[in-house]
Amino acid sequence: VSIEPEASWYCIVKLRITNKEDFFQWLIANCANAEILFPPSLAAEMEERIKNHIKFLNEVVLPMYENDGEM
Repeated sequence: VSIEPEASWYCIVKLRITNKEDFFQWLIANCANAEILFPPSLAAEMEERIKNHIKFLNEVVLPMYENDGEM
């Protein structure tokens, strides 16, 4: 891991990712404002996962709460 300060409000972190699943979970849980810069394929995969998660929340989770938690 290397962290390079670029400005007072952000930094670039270079990571060697050996497990994408764990990386994506860590990123979602800990880095709400993170952006994957490289490789573009990893950024696209993360974007797709986020879209699918939002779809799941809208189609499954939110309707449960609208019905007082009943399925």
